[in-house]
Amino acid sequence: MSPNNRTVIAMIFYAITNVTIEQKFSSFSVYTIMLYWSMIHIVICALLIGNNYQQGVPVDWPRGNALLLVIIIGLVFFAADYLYLSAYALKGDVVTLTTIFIALPAVAAFIKWVWLSASHQTGLVIPSLTVIGGYILVGSGVFLITKYG
Repeated sequence: MSPNNRTVIAMIFYAITNVTIEQKFSSFSVYTIMLYWSMIHIVICALLIGNNYQQGVPVDWPRGNALLLVIIIGLVFFAADYLYLSAYALKGDVVTLTTIFIALPAVAAFIKWVWLSASHQTGLVIPSLTVIGGYILVGSGVFLITKYG
């Protein structure tokens, strides 16, 4: 399955979970929901890793700096999940919250631009007009839908 197809399926799953969170889980403690989700992740990952070992498929575990980065990203995921779920607990509606969330590609592209510019030998890499136009369109779309949607 191609990366694009996987992403479309993931997006559909995320849409289903967002509506479910808004409709069924917004009254529960964010921490309990996250704890149950984490337990499910741990069990499924342990089973899949065990399956790989049984079939002789190597499992590459992060070590050294990569392990430290994985731990940091885990903390960032925790913070992101907490903030996103608590937005529903504070009675945020699914349309507004997911519309704000669609700014993710623009934010990710900006972060990647900063990251690459910092590591580039010649310094700052100027984004193209197409990329700048995309940032403006995303920002405008989020504003219009959250303000007037």
